[in-house]
Amino acid sequence: MRGVEAALFVWRDVMKGAFASESIRKRTERLPDSDRVLVTSLVYAGLRRATLWKNLAVRFSGSPLNAVSVFAGDALVLGIAGLLELNSFAPQVLVNALVEAVKKNGCPKEAGLVNAALRKASQRGKAAVDEISRSPSLRDQCMYSGVPNWVGMHLGDYWGRDEARRLVRLMAMKAFMSLRLSPDIQPQPVIEELEKYNDPGNYIFFYDDNFAAHPGRTKEFLRAMIQ
Repeated sequence: MRGVEAALFVWRDVMKGAFASESIRKRTERLPDSDRVLVTSLVYAGLRRATLWKNLAVRFSGSPLNAVSVFAGDALVLGIAGLLELNSFAPQVLVNALVEAVKKNGCPKEAGLVNAALRKASQRGKAAVDEISRSPSLRDQCMYSGVPNWVGMHLGDYWGRDEARRLVRLMAMKAFMSLRLSPDIQPQPVIEELEKYNDPGNYIFFYDDNFAAHPGRTKEFLRAMIQ
């Protein structure tokens, strides 16, 4: 599956300092819309709580990430993020695609480790996340909420650990409805989709290259939303 492989390359770009949106645009310009949506969803799911997924990757593989190749480590992290965050994606399909990507990119000996670890994650991952969410540890609460550990430690030093835990939970990076607008999408279908969620309690997050690279198109969508 080309989308999964592209997501791994985008992830590596981001780990080297690239902006996710820019890398996604470059890596997916020749992919069909379905694969571009998959790449975007998988990469942002990984980034929202990267420390949590890395922790679980070590737990389920039994090896520190620096003990495996970079590509295999990235497959473990993105795979666990996808298994536990993308509810509409078949676990078996994602695992198989990642294992094949690891084999293809020069790490055939590690394909078995990736396969075994991701299958463990698909079976026991949700329970592990629930365990971390209930932990009294401030570090675990930061990991669960997608908040950098140094932020939590700073809050703990200033406000005390109990209050810091509460603040960290309030800062959690929640996965609200998100939309990615492909270049050929027209405003009206998007507005009709948004109207289904027209409720004060709903938050909508746009992530799209068009909004950054095409100011005129941005104004077109915003005017339609205001109307």
